[in-house]
Amino acid sequence: MGEYRGERDLWLAEFQEAMLHDEKHASDFEVHLKLSNGATYPYLGQVGFVDNRVDVETGTITVRLNFPNPDLLLLPGQYVTIEVVDDSLTPLSVPSESVQFDQGGHFVYVVDSKNIIEKRYIQWYQQLDTVFLVESGIEAGEQVVSEGLQKVKPGSSVLVSSTNTDSPAVAKVTTEG
Repeated sequence: MGEYRGERDLWLAEFQEAMLHDEKHASDFEVHLKLSNGATYPYLGQVGFVDNRVDVETGTITVRLNFPNPDLLLLPGQYVTIEVVDDSLTPLSVPSESVQFDQGGHFVYVVDSKNIIEKRYIQWYQQLDTVFLVESGIEAGEQVVSEGLQKVKPGSSVLVSSTNTDSPAVAKVTTEG
């Protein structure tokens, strides 16, 4: 946990520096607002400030967002929902059952073009109900083993019995021989 928090603090520091120097990354985010009645606010917001401290009680970070309000639709104390979109990320999702962990970290088994198993360590940034969102370690279109994990090991030859069309492709394998 401490290592992840360090990476997050480093990212926040880089983001704040980018904002101060008006670099591109500070404007990579699209900030959308939904009003309490569910209607989408017609103007995009901008990130104005990101605090460099994480509240240890809640795990939250203070962020100030600025929205134009020419029609006076936004009122003090009004409840809204914020959605922040970062187009610089191209998320890959991997089924949770495909992700394993050892002393080296989180990894998946990938089937290469010759149907040989490779062990790949991955960097993930979020775990949802049934998937991990992966930052690095695999590429879109690669086949990740999702079934038959107990039968495979790095370097073994496998038969892919079916694949999914998701990105990366999910492979169900059986061992050859």
